[in-house]
Amino acid sequence: MKKTIKNIVSATVSAIAMILFVLLIVLGLLHFTGTLSREPRYFPTMEQAFARHPAGSRNFGETLFIYEEENNLTIFHRTDRQHYVSTFLKEYREGEVWYACIGVGTGAGVFDSSPRSRERLQEHIWRSTNRDWNRSHLDEWHERLQRRPVHGFFRGDIVYNLTINGVTVDYVVFAREIVDHFLYGTHDVYFWYIVDLPPITTGPDEIVISFDR
Repeated sequence: MKKTIKNIVSATVSAIAMILFVLLIVLGLLHFTGTLSREPRYFPTMEQAFARHPAGSRNFGETLFIYEEENNLTIFHRTDRQHYVSTFLKEYREGEVWYACIGVGTGAGVFDSSPRSRERLQEHIWRSTNRDWNRSHLDEWHERLQRRPVHGFFRGDIVYNLTINGVTVDYVVFAREIVDHFLYGTHDVYFWYIVDLPPITTGPDEIVISFDR
């Protein structure tokens, strides 16, 4: 009798464990595909919010640039080893501002004005803005920000003349000096930022990049 009860208990525990395992898998898939709502988590400081983001770090580093609106902001910051472009939502609680980190990027390579680099820049802009190519909830992200920001890194100060589909780059910030690069020697790298790029409905080849202004 005792053995029978023990077997029943063991089978019940195994069944419950299996149900919980399957439930965790289902919840994980729903979260990954965006079916399950992923509400942002707010913290009293940007540093805490950045540290809790999957792509973030406990070392926030030095702030080089801030673009701020009423309910969101973008920060370009760096540590000794890495540059970050982090986007935060803001929430006001009893006179204080709380922050939710909804995006952490490190750029997509360094571009220049050469024909090959322009092609790479077109592809970068397309991937950064087009929902049909990028399935990572861009619509939800843009809706929360109420804008479509685009950023990147550029070699040389000609970036000050950069326009994309007729839209002038809003901000250019010196990022770092590269000394004795095997191909380019010593050169300066700049961070550029467009606050709101109009929707792009054509392919990357139709993105117009110019330095003529």
